[in-house]
Amino acid sequence: MKRNGILVQKKYLEYLSSTMAFTLSIYIASIVDGLLVGRLIGPGAFTAINLTMPVVCIKNILFCLFISGGSVLVSQFMGARRFDDCNQTFTLSLAGGVAFSIVLAIIGISVSGRLADLLDKSGTFAGDVYSYLVPLWALWPLTMLTSGTASFMRLEGWHGLAAAIPIFANVINLLCDIVFIRFFGWGINGAGWATVTGYGAAVVLLLPYLRSKTRRLHFVRPSQDILKRLVNILRVGLPISLIDACDMLRIYTINSTMIALLGNIGGQVIAVCTAAKLYAIMLANGAATAMTNVVGALYGEQDRNGVLHVLKISLCIASATCIAVFILLELFPVQFAGFYRATNPELLEVLVPWLRIYSLVILVIGPLYILRAFYQSTGQVNAATALSVLEGAGFMIPIFYLLSKISVNAMAYANLFSAALAIIAVSFWMHLKAKKQGLDNFLMLRSSMIHKSWEASIACTEQEAVKASQALLEYCQQNSISSRVANAVSISAEELCVNITRFSGLRPDEQIDLLFKVFDDSVVLKVRDSGKLFNPTEYMDDGKLITGLKLIRAIATKIEYSVILGFNTTVLTVKSKL
Repeated sequence: MKRNGILVQKKYLEYLSSTMAFTLSIYIASIVDGLLVGRLIGPGAFTAINLTMPVVCIKNILFCLFISGGSVLVSQFMGARRFDDCNQTFTLSLAGGVAFSIVLAIIGISVSGRLADLLDKSGTFAGDVYSYLVPLWALWPLTMLTSGTASFMRLEGWHGLAAAIPIFANVINLLCDIVFIRFFGWGINGAGWATVTGYGAAVVLLLPYLRSKTRRLHFVRPSQDILKRLVNILRVGLPISLIDACDMLRIYTINSTMIALLGNIGGQVIAVCTAAKLYAIMLANGAATAMTNVVGALYGEQDRNGVLHVLKISLCIASATCIAVFILLELFPVQFAGFYRATNPELLEVLVPWLRIYSLVILVIGPLYILRAFYQSTGQVNAATALSVLEGAGFMIPIFYLLSKISVNAMAYANLFSAALAIIAVSFWMHLKAKKQGLDNFLMLRSSMIHKSWEASIACTEQEAVKASQALLEYCQQNSISSRVANAVSISAEELCVNITRFSGLRPDEQIDLLFKVFDDSVVLKVRDSGKLFNPTEYMDDGKLITGLKLIRAIATKIEYSVILGFNTTVLTVKSKL
């Protein structure tokens, strides 16, 4: 009898679908927004929007520091059943993020004129850049509030509403693009205010969650160790935020160099290539974000095999989707350029070979994003940070500079070389670190997660419950666990599983996971199912406790129930000596 991973796989796919809907709606809206602006105003406006990307990166940095860091920690605290820490982290992440974004937005609006001149030193697009920057700054607090709240909604299982928020915001945005640009004649400024209008309208969709009496995350008064908690949130969010920080440096460096070498054509080449890479990033980022939510909780539960199973699935999904994007770009570069009205023969002569070479980086984007997210969600923050810094700027900028001395086309290889070298360098470093700690791989799962253990997945039937009980009893006997403890946990396993089959609403072909760990002074049995929310330790039937629960209470040192990732999770602790 073995564990098959079906239960955590099902949960990952559930998170993946909602996260992909959330992520794709944001990225696709950005892509369509760019297409609309290019077609309604002209290619110059699309180039101007691309020149504002460093400011977008700063916004994303702030979001990742507060929201990504906070959501990873909340998922870990949920897994460890530290619910007060969940509320403290939720409060500091969301409220702190909104407050900081308001302050920076006010500062940003006041310096937009000088910033526009800095972003476009040629002066060709500076006017359009300024017109787009002002509403872009105003957007910051709204995206922090709406998308930030949606990130925590997903952790509580509000997948539908979380996905609906960016979809609704971006539908309004695209409709307003047409109204503000075509009918009001506001130009690129209208494109910016259309986005602000969309996310402003989406605030209404937060109300059902914020007013819900069943949600588990609540705003609370910050504890006395507020600074320590805030630093921890920012530390965990740092690796993901550094993606955007390094992107800011990379985009500014590449834009400046290409415009200096090729003028307006160089700016358009980079704009189209950046858009192409965005298609792969949105897919890899969706798979990686879903993974951090699930892996963070499993890591908090010290479920090592569950963590590894989700890692394999997410890596396969991210890699396969990125490869599909790469193939399409290699086969149809001219058609892709046509979407952005990049049809000038002189432009295509430079763009097509550049796009084909530049797209090679897409082959490693999947592994890069998954590995970085894995290290972030399993406490290896330094490794995740190193991946971001090396790939985004540490390798990228010097490689790009060196290749610029060879030829224009050679520079297109810089993204591929920097990403591949970052993965190799960090993997080698973590391999050496693991070797010193006596671990067998570069993933660096903490040694405290590895205990003498037994795991099984069973169908939701009483017959399977009996078989699992017998298998657990045999495991205990084979590992010299006292007969009293062995009998206690095997009886408890059977009783808990039987109650799940009767009251959880699961079909007989659905799964129950059992995880049993042996510690020096105790043994722990964890039973997990995906049925309706149901506490088997308190369920009442005609005024009486479910049969067998009195016995379990009598022999258990501690019995706990919680909902983690939408799973019913019952944890039974028994001292080694009864």
